[in-house]
Amino acid sequence: MLLGIGFLLLELFLIPGISVGGFAGIAFVVASVWYAFVTMGTTIGCITLACGLVTLGIAVWLFVRSRALDKMSLKAEVDSTSSAPKDTQVAIGARGITASRLAPIGTVRFANATLEAKSLDGFIDPNTEVEVAEVSGDTIAVRKVN
Repeated sequence: MLLGIGFLLLELFLIPGISVGGFAGIAFVVASVWYAFVTMGTTIGCITLACGLVTLGIAVWLFVRSRALDKMSLKAEVDSTSSAPKDTQVAIGARGITASRLAPIGTVRFANATLEAKSLDGFIDPNTEVEVAEVSGDTIAVRKVN
């Protein structure tokens, strides 16, 4: 039971996604409860199940309260912003060529600059002519030219 709880803790806090640790933890916990029911009877099986659940809860609570998670977590703060340069503003109706696939965001080459733009027509392939439909703050919305 303790080995299974250990594997479940590893799975919850250290190993991302569903992996061998999770399957092993579940297998060990289920096997220990099954063994208690089969060899020692229903009463001991129920006690084993209850004690296992309580132990798992306490182990998760202790791990969350410990400083181990503080050492593993990212503490960096991002305090910068990104904005379009002031001298490369485009007007509604300006035409350009997509430099990358717009899915729905990508880059568009205009006459004087390459800027990030958002497609209003869904996915647009590279080297497709587009036209600026909206400009809102730093966001440029484009449509495919027919």
